[in-house]
Amino acid sequence: MPRTFDVSSTPGVPRHASAVLAHVAVVTPTAGTHLTLWPSGSARPGTSDVNTPAGTTRANLVLVPLGPDGRFDARTSSGQAHVVVDVIGYLDGP
Repeated sequence: MPRTFDVSSTPGVPRHASAVLAHVAVVTPTAGTHLTLWPSGSARPGTSDVNTPAGTTRANLVLVPLGPDGRFDARTSSGQAHVVVDVIGYLDGP
Protein backbone atom coordinates (compact mmCIF):
# COMPACT_ATOMS: atom_id res chain seq x y z
CA MET A 1 0.00 0.00 0.00
CA PRO A 2 1.44 3.43 -0.91
CA ARG A 3 2.21 6.13 1.62
CA THR A 4 1.13 9.66 0.72
CA PHE A 5 3.35 12.66 1.46
CA ASP A 6 1.63 16.06 1.70
CA VAL A 7 4.15 18.65 0.52
CA SER A 8 1.57 21.44 0.33
CA SER A 9 2.04 22.12 4.03
CA THR A 10 5.87 22.11 3.91
CA PRO A 11 7.24 25.53 4.94
CA GLY A 12 8.67 27.37 1.95
CA VAL A 13 6.84 25.27 -0.68
CA PRO A 14 3.92 27.16 -2.27
CA ARG A 15 0.60 25.40 -2.76
CA HIS A 16 0.88 25.78 -6.54
CA ALA A 17 4.26 23.99 -6.79
CA SER A 18 4.26 21.39 -9.56
CA ALA A 19 7.18 19.27 -8.28
CA VAL A 20 9.71 19.04 -5.46
CA LEU A 21 13.41 18.33 -5.49
CA ALA A 22 14.09 16.01 -2.56
CA HIS A 23 16.79 13.90 -0.96
CA VAL A 24 15.07 10.55 -0.33
CA ALA A 25 16.54 7.75 1.79
CA VAL A 26 15.38 4.17 2.28
CA VAL A 27 16.57 3.09 5.73
CA THR A 28 17.17 -0.56 6.74
CA PRO A 29 14.52 -2.34 4.67
CA THR A 30 13.54 -5.82 5.80
CA ALA A 31 14.04 -7.14 2.24
CA GLY A 32 15.85 -6.06 -0.90
CA THR A 33 13.57 -3.45 -2.41
CA HIS A 34 13.14 -0.44 -4.62
CA LEU A 35 11.23 2.74 -3.79
CA THR A 36 8.99 4.41 -6.35
CA LEU A 37 7.64 7.97 -6.03
CA TRP A 38 4.86 9.43 -8.18
CA PRO A 39 2.21 12.21 -8.15
CA SER A 40 -0.85 11.41 -6.06
CA GLY A 41 -3.92 10.55 -8.09
CA SER A 42 -1.78 9.03 -10.88
CA ALA A 43 -0.88 5.48 -11.77
CA ARG A 44 2.37 4.17 -10.29
CA PRO A 45 5.16 4.23 -12.90
CA GLY A 46 7.29 1.20 -13.71
CA THR A 47 10.54 2.87 -12.68
CA SER A 48 12.21 3.20 -9.28
CA ASP A 49 13.89 6.13 -7.53
CA VAL A 50 15.98 4.30 -4.90
CA ASN A 51 17.18 0.66 -4.97
CA THR A 52 18.58 -0.99 -1.85
CA PRO A 53 19.47 -4.42 -0.48
CA ALA A 54 17.99 -5.59 2.82
CA GLY A 55 19.41 -4.05 5.98
CA THR A 56 21.20 -1.13 4.28
CA THR A 57 20.51 2.55 3.83
CA ARG A 58 20.55 4.15 0.38
CA ALA A 59 19.60 7.61 -0.77
CA ASN A 60 19.03 9.48 -4.00
CA LEU A 61 18.25 12.99 -5.20
CA VAL A 62 14.87 12.95 -6.96
CA LEU A 63 12.55 15.35 -8.74
CA VAL A 64 9.01 14.28 -7.84
CA PRO A 65 5.99 15.70 -9.70
CA LEU A 66 3.11 16.57 -7.39
CA GLY A 67 -0.54 15.74 -7.82
CA PRO A 68 -3.08 18.58 -8.00
CA ASP A 69 -3.49 18.25 -4.22
CA GLY A 70 0.21 19.01 -3.58
CA ARG A 71 1.00 15.40 -2.66
CA PHE A 72 3.02 12.47 -3.92
CA ASP A 73 2.84 8.76 -3.21
CA ALA A 74 5.67 6.39 -2.31
CA ARG A 75 5.85 2.61 -2.21
CA THR A 76 8.52 -0.03 -1.76
CA SER A 77 8.44 -3.15 -3.91
CA SER A 78 8.83 -5.56 -0.97
CA GLY A 79 9.38 -5.68 2.77
CA GLN A 80 9.13 -2.73 5.13
CA ALA A 81 11.44 0.26 5.45
CA HIS A 82 11.72 3.71 6.92
CA VAL A 83 11.59 6.41 4.24
CA VAL A 84 13.10 9.83 4.90
CA VAL A 85 12.22 12.74 2.60
CA ASP A 86 14.07 16.07 2.82
CA VAL A 87 12.60 18.68 0.48
CA ILE A 88 15.35 20.85 -0.98
CA GLY A 89 13.43 22.95 -3.49
CA TYR A 90 10.41 23.08 -5.78
CA LEU A 91 9.30 23.82 -9.32
CA ASP A 92 6.72 26.51 -9.83
CA GLY A 93 4.11 26.06 -12.53
CA PRO A 94 3.22 23.28 -14.99
